[in-house]
Amino acid sequence: MEALILELVRQMPVHGVARLTGISDGALWRVINHYVDEAVAKIDCSHLVQVGVDETSARKGHDYISCFFDMDARRLVFATEGRENEVIAAFARFVGAHGGDSSTVREVSCDMSPAFIKGVRENLPNAEVTFDKFHVTKVLGDALEKVRRSEWRKDKTVKGGRWALLKNPENLTANQREQLKDITNRNASLAEAYQLKETFRDFYRQPNLKSATGFLKGWIAVAQQSKVKPMIKAAKTLRNRSKGILRWFTSHLTNAVMEGLNSLLQAAKRKARGYRLHKTFITMAYLIAGKLNLGISR
Repeated sequence: MEALILELVRQMPVHGVARLTGISDGALWRVINHYVDEAVAKIDCSHLVQVGVDETSARKGHDYISCFFDMDARRLVFATEGRENEVIAAFARFVGAHGGDSSTVREVSCDMSPAFIKGVRENLPNAEVTFDKFHVTKVLGDALEKVRRSEWRKDKTVKGGRWALLKNPENLTANQREQLKDITNRNASLAEAYQLKETFRDFYRQPNLKSATGFLKGWIAVAQQSKVKPMIKAAKTLRNRSKGILRWFTSHLTNAVMEGLNSLLQAAKRKARGYRLHKTFITMAYLIAGKLNLGISR
């Protein structure tokens, strides 16, 4: 029965399982917490080498938990409240308490948060940081959106053109293609910002690190000569974070696996209409993404 309960709560909200089984929510959570806590205590970090870290929203507003994934085993190994550099220290302590050594972690994939960078430098001394591709390109998307909003105040024809500008050209609808053509023909600032954003897509198509290094330097030089301030600022960000951006050509790590698991966690949260306690959300994160050995037969 306990094995059935654990399988059901992976797929549906606990209150739904309570209605289905006739067992109270409180009793179900006691079962869930017992098995998950025991399984988490037995997590083995002795072979942990490549780690991905990402944050996921626990509640509305700026309320997060940080999730650490074993990139080789593709599973959640640690989750904790917050997203500051202290969470990296907490992760390092967890690794040490579970048969591992933080000094054996060689690669970390994360976003460009200064807090994460500081935490890795202080607590994972031998780790190289790779900035996730999605978060790198998001810097340019955000800059382009700032240009669009600024231009909208002067040129109302760009209103509603957000997705035409931000989507990859191959994903545009026929109407969006026409809208994009019209916007870039009429508005020089948006045309320049859009061209810079699109040109950068070729960065990840470079054949090797040497070629990518040259491409990035050239792109930054062109962007810094732009008259579009948000793109100049974006170029400065990429220049300051160039080491971690270029690291992708060595590690080839991305947060794609984590983003997929994050979507599962958010779907579970929506089905449950949110979790009042961080502990509850973290428990569900382990149950859904931790590949835990729960020690019971199904």
